[in-house]
Amino acid sequence: MINPKRGSEPYNMITLHQFYNALRQIAYLPDPRQQDAIETPINKPLFLVAGPGTGRTACLVMRILKLIFVDGFKPETILALAETPDTAIKLRSRIIRRSLQLSDTIRKNCKIAPARRKQVANINISLIITGTPNTLCDYLFRHYCDSGASRPYFRIDNCTAQTLLFKEGFLEEERYKDKELKRFLTELIPTDKQARHPDGTMNHILQSIWKRRIQDQIDWPKFVRMGPRIQQDIRQQLNDILDDYQNALAENRFIDIDLLKQEILEQLCTERLQAFRNQIQAILIDEYQETSLLHEALYFELARASNSAITVAGDDDQCLRRHSGATVELFIDFPSRCLAALKKRPRKVYLKTNYCATRPIIQFINTYIRCDGAFQQIRFQPKPKMIPPSGVLADVSDDLPVLGMFRDDPQTLARSLSAFIAQIFREKGFLLPNGTRIQRTPRKGDVGDCCLVCPDPYEGRKQNLRMPGFLRQELQKQNIKMFNPWADDLYATEYICLFGGLVLKCLGKGAKIKINADKLHPDAIDTFQNWRRTASVYLRKSASNKLKKFVKRGWQPHLPHTDKKSPPSMSVYDLVYGLAKLLPYITDAPQGQVCFKIIIRQLAACIRIRRFNGQVHNKPASTDISVENLLTDFLGPIACGTVAMDEALIDPFPRDRLNVLPIWYCRKSVAPLIIVDVGSDFKSDHHYHASKRFPTRGGPAHALEDLLRPKHPQLATLKRSGKDRAFDDLYRGFFTAFSRAREVLLLIGLNQTHPNPQRSSGIKIRNVATGWRRDEICEWKKKTPFVDI
Repeated sequence: MINPKRGSEPYNMITLHQFYNALRQIAYLPDPRQQDAIETPINKPLFLVAGPGTGRTACLVMRILKLIFVDGFKPETILALAETPDTAIKLRSRIIRRSLQLSDTIRKNCKIAPARRKQVANINISLIITGTPNTLCDYLFRHYCDSGASRPYFRIDNCTAQTLLFKEGFLEEERYKDKELKRFLTELIPTDKQARHPDGTMNHILQSIWKRRIQDQIDWPKFVRMGPRIQQDIRQQLNDILDDYQNALAENRFIDIDLLKQEILEQLCTERLQAFRNQIQAILIDEYQETSLLHEALYFELARASNSAITVAGDDDQCLRRHSGATVELFIDFPSRCLAALKKRPRKVYLKTNYCATRPIIQFINTYIRCDGAFQQIRFQPKPKMIPPSGVLADVSDDLPVLGMFRDDPQTLARSLSAFIAQIFREKGFLLPNGTRIQRTPRKGDVGDCCLVCPDPYEGRKQNLRMPGFLRQELQKQNIKMFNPWADDLYATEYICLFGGLVLKCLGKGAKIKINADKLHPDAIDTFQNWRRTASVYLRKSASNKLKKFVKRGWQPHLPHTDKKSPPSMSVYDLVYGLAKLLPYITDAPQGQVCFKIIIRQLAACIRIRRFNGQVHNKPASTDISVENLLTDFLGPIACGTVAMDEALIDPFPRDRLNVLPIWYCRKSVAPLIIVDVGSDFKSDHHYHASKRFPTRGGPAHALEDLLRPKHPQLATLKRSGKDRAFDDLYRGFFTAFSRAREVLLLIGLNQTHPNPQRSSGIKIRNVATGWRRDEICEWKKKTPFVDI
């Protein structure tokens, strides 16, 4: 192949006309705007702005296939990344599937020379480089980075990093007891989290500061030195915590993902990684609205070093990960930033035809995203409205209006919603006032085709249940199960409580816990006692005889042996997996499987940090030490709330259950029926829950931005206040949630939150999800854009 980046013209395997004919046979022809993006010259940057359902990923896939089959690029010279793992997996699977279909169609139906036919047959599409920035840096670290005298390092996962920061930074010198540090970090914690487990959440805030320090390319010494006098001690304390964490990484020869990406950027900037730089000829990035300054620097440096064409795609209206460091401003300013970095002005293409949703849903989300005038000021402009496909016969579902279900209290709402779901998926369907019936697909339809999206899917406990908790109870009466990994804090979930308690009982009685009391966080001691009580109740009432015998033998080896002497030690993995085999209650439930994955991952983190082989020894002195290691670094971080639910472990969603998702994670699910909770928590206009409906100030992510970015050379002036940015994020969150629906969109809440004053009994609860603008005017007051059921 002739290398296009060196100024020579690449040859064509097939013509563009043949390419489109082949596409028509395996899938569909791209629309004119998608064709405009696909045919953008290979040496010109492309900026693809695409709303939900407009075929953004499909367009990127077709552009990649055009580069390979028409322009003659080799697969291994193309780098295709996405900012989130789910999209990266979807992107790669589509590329491979479409490539194989296209190759087969070309060889059978296209009139091309035998030599070209052979080249098409020999394309190895699996060589294309796909993934996320994290997996790319892992790949470069393993295969291309300079070895150096200090190598090799071990790249630790996020779970190990959280545990190490908690152990070396937060617990060290009992910093969690420092009143000033606690006051400073508590101000960055949402109010509801403060009540549930503040210390675990504070560790998450510390990790966010560490990540933002690197992702935002902060001049850290200047940050520590130049802050307000009142913050000097706190900033120095933060510096000491992060220094201790970084020193612990170095001592253990670890590197976390943030330091790894910084290392890769430095090697690219110093013209190392030469082999990889010479290999890449085209760069494509999906979900660019979720990028950070560090990621942008990596992309630009790769494009500059390899003289590659760069294509970025995304939608600023769907930026949901500010809490993870996403900087939507980088997406909005991409044309000017690309021109400054690469000396090339990108071509802008807008995709506006929504192929997924019905006409009423498209009209609804178009109206919603434009209801707040202040929000329009920070949207990418000009941005056309989404439209349904033209020339397509109206589907029956196009007659289905957007629906609203509002009731007097959460329990009544849950009862009505449960009946609605049961009628659709277990009975003969739900009949709307206009006579239209909503019913599942007869053969393949199941309750997994429905998804409930909540601002906070926490279900509550005992006497303080929230609507999702009531809904779980009501669905059980209908013999319908619910999948909600965010139902409670991880340490308090029924699966973790039971499994953790059984592990504690196997490791020893209360004496073993007392040995470690001075090295454990006080919250861990309390949680351990709760776990043990949960396990005791289960063993007394529900456990099988095999499980009772297993636990009774404790940490002693459970493997059969011939002599009467026990082996000198027992693997903790044998203990954990042995318990799992005897607990179908956990291993058969999707949520229990996710919890078990977290337990195994945390055990691996403990073994890495402690550098012991995961064995509990028979000798008394050795037993105490090994149990101490397990309690402090295996079970302790989970018990303190430091380890949280990891979205990467949740895949796939079960088809036989109602899936519940937080609003910041809803982009992962597109379903025929989407239920969005717009106000099941709000009985009054109380400031306690204002951040979820009508912010009075910025949230934790905005506070971190205000703390770290004010004097940043590239992210310097925060033109919008934290309060305005909180409003912006709420509009983006609900817009994304509403746009997940394919056929039916249902809004649920309490009557007090209904935009119609007659339904809300005159109570004025401001809520951006029900048409309120930030200037306190409700756009839906006169005419609600949904039909009440």
